[in-house]
Amino acid sequence: MKHLFTALLGYLLLSCSYSYAEQIAKPFSGINHTYAKLLTGKDLQGVRLAAKSVVKDSRTDIRLVELAARKLFEESASSSKLAIDTLAWCARVIETHGTDRYLGALKQLHSNDIHKKLRKYISNAIDAVESRPAKLPKFDPSSKMPTLNLEPSKTIEKGDRNLKISVGDPITEVYQNLGYPIDVKVVSRRGGHGFFRVEITNLEATFEEYGTIIFARAESDSPSWTVRRIVENRALSTELLNSEFGRYISEINSNNPDNIRRIARQIYKERKFSTEILDHAAERILSEKALDDKRMLDAVAWLCRVLGASENSRYYSTIKHTAEKSESSKIRKYAKKALKSIQESSEEQYQLGQVKI
Repeated sequence: MKHLFTALLGYLLLSCSYSYAEQIAKPFSGINHTYAKLLTGKDLQGVRLAAKSVVKDSRTDIRLVELAARKLFEESASSSKLAIDTLAWCARVIETHGTDRYLGALKQLHSNDIHKKLRKYISNAIDAVESRPAKLPKFDPSSKMPTLNLEPSKTIEKGDRNLKISVGDPITEVYQNLGYPIDVKVVSRRGGHGFFRVEITNLEATFEEYGTIIFARAESDSPSWTVRRIVENRALSTELLNSEFGRYISEINSNNPDNIRRIARQIYKERKFSTEILDHAAERILSEKALDDKRMLDAVAWLCRVLGASENSRYYSTIKHTAEKSESSKIRKYAKKALKSIQESSEEQYQLGQVKI
């Protein structure tokens, strides 16, 4: 089996006249496209999810091993619990799918002053790859990574926007219909009670011209990622958009502060961060005058939290203005917190009066 693995690896990387860099730069396919996006990102939770999935999946794009190796060496000095756990999984990727291309670099890293848990998994990787020779250049952690092709494989045509995506659909089917996501990240929450609380990790993927879908993976059915929830679908027809989001917009524009606060908390919890909804939230924040009402203060504070949680740069100027100019110290406080989550951008900013309330 090991010889078969080695032969296959050599064939994939050395066949035809392609150089190693050219092989690296070829488009990714299927779920491996998502794993590559996560492994090249800065979110360690995303890196860990991708690494764990690569270890568990039997069919793996060998370029993901390269990405996991680079992340391992780039972050090897990190000391947080999440970082160590993430890097241990990266080492396991090399242990499971790597070759002696990585042997020298692993031995060098093993001799460095690193966390004992990480040292253990690197040692396991060294033992595993020693018996897997490959006719490839030795891995150099300091070398420049060739450019990866992570462009979406499909753009939804105007007539395709009503594609029916349902809870339980496999991720492969979603990709076939929508193409690859333009953005992916990990959503984690704690479930259960007392000593039985566990971390539940889902994959959140945003598709161009469609919206955001959350996928869950059954640990007992690896690698079966399926649709858990459709968070937003902002490019659907006006009729469907109004039926799904009309209530949220109506509540934001109401004169009842209790309703505004309730719907803001729901938007925040369910992450329904569509531009259609957020524009109305921004308008309400900028135009609200009844800040002598404690309930309205709380409602507007929640709307600030919503804009901050969206991390949408379109609302940077809205939140910055509110943080500096609001007459309410409470609103300024929550706006300043929200501003930490939104980056200044040259993107077109929301302006007061763009939507009617």
